[in-house]
Amino acid sequence: KTMDLTKLVILFENADMIIVHKPINMLVYQDEKSDQEEATLLELITSYLEKKEDPTYLKSKEMNFMPTVCNRLDRNTEGLIIVCKNFITTQKMNEMIKKNQIEKRYLCVVKGTMRNTFERIEGHMSKDEKSNKVKIYEEEKKGTKEIITEYQVLKQNEEISLLEINLITGRSHQIRAHLAYIGNPIVGDLKYGEHEINKRFMKEYKVKNQLLCAYKLKIEGKEYKIHTNYDRFFK
Repeated sequence: KTMDLTKLVILFENADMIIVHKPINMLVYQDEKSDQEEATLLELITSYLEKKEDPTYLKSKEMNFMPTVCNRLDRNTEGLIIVCKNFITTQKMNEMIKKNQIEKRYLCVVKGTMRNTFERIEGHMSKDEKSNKVKIYEEEKKGTKEIITEYQVLKQNEEISLLEINLITGRSHQIRAHLAYIGNPIVGDLKYGEHEINKRFMKEYKVKNQLLCAYKLKIEGKEYKIHTNYDRFFK
């Protein structure tokens, strides 16, 4: 496997953890369906720590602990990811995420204008593992999990809106499916999106991926942020 460490964009690093910017089209870690040739984010980070002989990493490795990702992102979603170098920090981060003590914010561009400038939407979802697609329901059904998503409108025009999303529950595909369910699918989303608007944005702006980015993290009062170029759609 080629380990191209130039693809690793580190925003923050200390003895215990690293915060990185995962690009679009990179897997966080290996899955059965993936192309084995391609290095995952976790493999790149491990290779980077190995190369610089990071003391925490080497000590953890002796105890059979490898770097761990605390927040997942889909292959085609870019954004900030927390990677812990030791077991204690992993436990601490996972606990904080569970208790909603880590603020995670997403930016996305969706079709249409929103019914409110701020809204907390609730629903229930089930996931079909075979098709890797989720279904949203208004009411609770057998095998569904509750989902809560908050959105704030930052900009909008007649055609699209720029939203900041606060995930209250962090389920797989939640943002994409929930917004599509209320009639505002993410632009560029091939799974839950709308063909017409995707086609137009592909033609006009060369948008090949969903316009969704995990752009901000707040951990113990410190903020980490990356910039998107979503403003260009609102000129």
